[in-house]
Amino acid sequence: MSSNKGRDYPEDDSDRDHQSSKRARTSRIDELTSEYSHRRSYSSTGTIDDKSNLTGPINNGSHYVVPKALSDAGSDTKKRSRSLVRPTIRSAVPNSQITTIAKRPPQSGRVGQRIELYTNHFQINFSKRANEVILYQFDVDVELLMRDGSWRSCRKDERLQVLKTIIEREHFPLVWYDEGKNLYATENLTLNHKKEYECQIVHKKTGQTNKFRFLLINLVKTYELQSLFDFVQKRLDVRPHDPVRILETLFKQTQRSDMITIKNQSYPKHQRLDDLGDGRGLASGFYQAIVLGERGPTLNINNTFCCFYQNYNLVEFLSCYLNHDIRRHGIPPKDQPVLVRKVLKSLWFVTSHTNKVRRYRLKSFGRPADEHKFTKKEGDQTTVADYFHDKYNIRLRHPHLPVVELYNPVNKNQSNFLPMEMVTVDEWQRSLKALTTEQRAKVTKKTVVRPGERYGMIRRVADERRFNQDSYLERFGLTVDVNEMLLVPARILPPPEIKYKSSRDQSDTVERVQIGKWWLNNRFNKAREIRTWAVVLVSQREPDDRQIRLARDFARRLPQAMSKYGLRLSSSPIEKSDAAVPQTILARMNELKMQGCEVIIYILNQVGDDIYHAIKFFGNVKLGIVTQCTRFDRLMSNSDPRKMDMYIQNLVQKFNAKLGGVNQLVSLMRALTSPSARSDIFMFFGIDCTHITCSRERPSIAAVIDSINIFISNI
Repeated sequence: MSSNKGRDYPEDDSDRDHQSSKRARTSRIDELTSEYSHRRSYSSTGTIDDKSNLTGPINNGSHYVVPKALSDAGSDTKKRSRSLVRPTIRSAVPNSQITTIAKRPPQSGRVGQRIELYTNHFQINFSKRANEVILYQFDVDVELLMRDGSWRSCRKDERLQVLKTIIEREHFPLVWYDEGKNLYATENLTLNHKKEYECQIVHKKTGQTNKFRFLLINLVKTYELQSLFDFVQKRLDVRPHDPVRILETLFKQTQRSDMITIKNQSYPKHQRLDDLGDGRGLASGFYQAIVLGERGPTLNINNTFCCFYQNYNLVEFLSCYLNHDIRRHGIPPKDQPVLVRKVLKSLWFVTSHTNKVRRYRLKSFGRPADEHKFTKKEGDQTTVADYFHDKYNIRLRHPHLPVVELYNPVNKNQSNFLPMEMVTVDEWQRSLKALTTEQRAKVTKKTVVRPGERYGMIRRVADERRFNQDSYLERFGLTVDVNEMLLVPARILPPPEIKYKSSRDQSDTVERVQIGKWWLNNRFNKAREIRTWAVVLVSQREPDDRQIRLARDFARRLPQAMSKYGLRLSSSPIEKSDAAVPQTILARMNELKMQGCEVIIYILNQVGDDIYHAIKFFGNVKLGIVTQCTRFDRLMSNSDPRKMDMYIQNLVQKFNAKLGGVNQLVSLMRALTSPSARSDIFMFFGIDCTHITCSRERPSIAAVIDSINIFISNI
């Protein structure tokens, strides 16, 4: 059911064209003015002018194209207009202006065990000489004919289908497409091909025949493949970013039919997402990028994962999101605007009850389907539930649920009120929302794998991609050596000595390090005595006797376990239980600080990340008191005495470090055999990068920590 400026009428009774979010275009290709063409350095002729100060060879091996003469520009009988703004296709490799390739030292060290390490890089080879290959970039568009005779730019999946149809029919040379406004080739297409081609394609689901046209607008720029090797051999200082980006686009051509491609990440369409419990799922895929290194161009392949919204019916989706069955309990009216604002507003939804797949945005909720009435064109009033039964012979299973107001962004004034069960979340929409603690645990279990397993996963990607059977790469003359990953020489250095205090006589004792791990069998080098401390159980609901008993048992065992490592708790804990309300937590923290409490241990029972962040903000920023949080489910899973001791061992190290103690000292004398190792001062860095999502809205986060003393005991 639809409404337009206050008047309701059935959705399927209105005569609609295919909708697009872009403006209608009635004219075809632009005839650029001379002044503007010179300023943007675009052309529709495809000739290169080395004499112009705006063009000619650039130091990265590329050539801009200049416009044709004014006399040629005025020869066309029909003037055409179009936008010159094209989306930038970025490479996965950072686009730094000045880049130097890191080279290994000519003479490597001798200490340690010599080994070879696998890298996730595969050598790229070219059958043609690099100085013979020119890459051409063209400005193109693909448009759909509307019922009113106008042309509109069509969707991404339609563009790919149209291009494939026309390229095969017209016997184009090797060309590849970036799904936007750029087409690439190894020949100048403007010399031997028309500027406009038309075709008709039948929609697979609806059977409707649509008319499309492909516009070859102009030649934008040319690039030399030789620039890649000039950069590797240090004849160029600026990394040839554009040729690398064009070759990365070539690698993605064959996989687009059965893959979802996001920048340099690809995810198979036919996989089943790992359910994360709130209407989202985790997809596994792979990442590929071209890297210019000391050994020449290589293809870097790695496993990657991304969260997408599940392709669920809206009733099922909201049941998962709210964690209760809305078919039984419904959606409280006060929660409906929050749902729209937090999650539904940004999603695309599809309907198919009219045998036409239509995409909409969601604006709001309405009344239940068996109560929401509208006036039909005949003037009669009916409910949405009765309308679907009479019109489509569909008897709603959940008529008590509210209808949803949907709209197309092209015409926001026209709304469609549909039953929730007739609406589906469109597939393959990325989720930019942060994961909960439980979801991060699920994702970590899936994504963090052992080196041998990761090697096998990357090998499977390389084998399944079949690069050397790829028709695009074969015609380009490019092969990938997938027989084995590149190997680099390395050495395993002897581990440093980790020093603690002996539990018997307080002398220095060295723990044995095996593959970066060691057992904590002795005391900390410097430990604090805590006179007053508290344990606070924070719960979403009133804790039961079992939960209180487990929390008290943990508080009872903690002093004894900590005393093994020299950390003394000289009093019994102050035990409290609070609701998961930030103001209540702040008031309790103030109260405990007034009592001289030095440390507060919080046991979080079924609370969200917002409570954890509130505790850390109040303790670290507002009041300046040491806090340590642990989760109740962790205590449950580690309730066995042996597991609990190991859990407390990990907890006590964080505890002591936060209180200004020194857990262990690292001696480098054994690892660094240089004579100056005893007098030099070393600083150790740890670098980490977290890729939250593949988007500009939530960019990757990089963190750097370093040691601030010679023993690496404080960071």
